[in-house]
Amino acid sequence: MGTFYPQLTEWYGWLIGFFYTIPYCFFGLVAGKMADTVNRKTFLGIVLILAGAAVGVSGVYDSFLLLGIMRMVHGCLNSASNPVSFSLIQDYFPPEKRATANSLIQAGNYIGVGVSSLSILLINQFGWRYLYRFMGGLGVLFGLFTMLFVKEPERGGFLDEATKRKEARKKQEAAADKAANGGIGGFFKGLNEVFKLPTCRNVLIAGSLRNFGGIIISSFLPLFFGRNYAAYKS
Repeated sequence: MGTFYPQLTEWYGWLIGFFYTIPYCFFGLVAGKMADTVNRKTFLGIVLILAGAAVGVSGVYDSFLLLGIMRMVHGCLNSASNPVSFSLIQDYFPPEKRATANSLIQAGNYIGVGVSSLSILLINQFGWRYLYRFMGGLGVLFGLFTMLFVKEPERGGFLDEATKRKEARKKQEAAADKAANGGIGGFFKGLNEVFKLPTCRNVLIAGSLRNFGGIIISSFLPLFFGRNYAAYKS
């Protein structure tokens, strides 16, 4: 891929960093808001299909500009999977089992990162374009599977009646506030209320620092080995 796109030497950091993480951060907030109102399994299926299409397009067309755009699109879509998945888990599992379900979801992320190293074998055998097309096709397939076979659970199915009434009042108040302040204003007002909580602020800071270091290491470690160890290059 580096041979086909010599621009990667200069733009690699931008593609794996800015072009991906900025859309990821901001669209994740929008996706979280949407997950509160839309059909979540359909939303998740559409996200998977479009994300797969973005990867597949990157392997079909010969355009570095399009590669960068698809990278941004994929960042937006990938960020939507977390809030939708956690929202579904909340209504699929009772409180005493949610921690286990959430941990399995998070473990899947890191297992996927580990398994992705096998992509080197596919690239060596068939080329990077084949890998992009193959992974894009898998994304579309899993998206269709999600829309056809995953069931949309009842929202708040594990809440008691008193909590359900409380949540219903909150939704009515939120709807009234949205009508009075507008969609965007109400959205940022809600964010402000969330970040007033010390736990939310601390988790945000800790998660940002942790991912800052982790992404740098995982993204640039291959370059480090490739440039400094001849055996790795061969």
